[in-house]
Amino acid sequence: MRTLHEVVEVVIATWQAGGATQVAIDLGRLLADRGHRVRILGPASEAARVEVAGCVARAIPKELEFDPALGRRAEDQWETLARLFFGRELPDVLAAELEREPADVLVVDYLLRSLAGAAERMPVPAALLIHTIYGFHGGAGDDEETRQRWYEPVNASRRELGLDPLPPSSDSVTVALVRRAAAALVVVPREFDDWIDPPKNVIHVGPISTAEAATDWQPPWPSEDARPLVVVTLGTTYMAHEEVLARIAHALAPAAYRVLVLTGGELAPEEVSAPAGVEVRGYVPHDAVLPGATLAITHAGTGTLLAAFAAGVQVVALPLGRDQPANARRTVELGLGRSLDPTATSAEIQALVAQTLVDETIRIRVARLATAIRSYDRGSRAVEVIEHLALGRELEPYA
Repeated sequence: MRTLHEVVEVVIATWQAGGATQVAIDLGRLLADRGHRVRILGPASEAARVEVAGCVARAIPKELEFDPALGRRAEDQWETLARLFFGRELPDVLAAELEREPADVLVVDYLLRSLAGAAERMPVPAALLIHTIYGFHGGAGDDEETRQRWYEPVNASRRELGLDPLPPSSDSVTVALVRRAAAALVVVPREFDDWIDPPKNVIHVGPISTAEAATDWQPPWPSEDARPLVVVTLGTTYMAHEEVLARIAHALAPAAYRVLVLTGGELAPEEVSAPAGVEVRGYVPHDAVLPGATLAITHAGTGTLLAAFAAGVQVVALPLGRDQPANARRTVELGLGRSLDPTATSAEIQALVAQTLVDETIRIRVARLATAIRSYDRGSRAVEVIEHLALGRELEPYA
């Protein structure tokens, strides 16, 4: 009889999105560190990072990778996104991968809708990896017509794959797919998520993160500089945000703060206009800078937001799109920070930053959430759930 923690074969399917890909790679690293064999099906451009994490890279078809010639934003490449989310190429690739080399368990990014459906008939249990809060994926802000419209492309892909369509329901598409999966791993702490009554196979495993490789980041300020450190980061993927970064940089007087602006991996520092005294850098790991910060100004992407809260840092959010407006609303609702429209003037940004920095109630609430996030142990719950699924064990609910 197989025993818990025995080596298992895991296949993780992801796609070309900053936060989602990072979660998949971090989960793969945790599983590999536990001694399991992990294959990550994703963009060839991420192969080096996958291998550094101790996993085996399996490339998705080249035509499903983003083409810089078509635009820098993911939204510029909707045709590619539609094929990723709803097409049959990924299900065919996964089926061929499992035929060539079987696995014990699958982990599928929940936005890969056709792959989530195809996994229902795979010979191994599949868990959906959910990396956004319910307010985004649950259609909480949608009217009934919009909610039902999202069923159309999903059911079209299911029919093409020979699967029964999802019946009309008050569930969002995500919830309907979750009910058919072996489990759903939510990498958001339950204390922040607004999913009030999820199905019983949903487990909040909390943020999945690992200690990143050593960075050559060296703070440019002398150690005795006592000014508050404000970290400005609007994510690692491009959202035409250079002007917003510049406006934020000009709102923060370097005389009052140490200001670090991070442009991420798809926007060069020289593309951002900043006043003298403001440090503008490319990508620097959150773990390297946020623990010393007093405030983070962010787009409210899930990964960045939770990294700030884990470090005990309060935030000012300027959501640009995608899951960010839902995250920003939740942040304000829970009293963990404040939010502004991304069109806010420098004067408005400056005033809100000053108010947030002196708000002791926000600081206390963020500290409590940081304690809760630490209790999830950087994703160990996700590893345990995958082990249980792979070995046919019953899932154990967490308090």
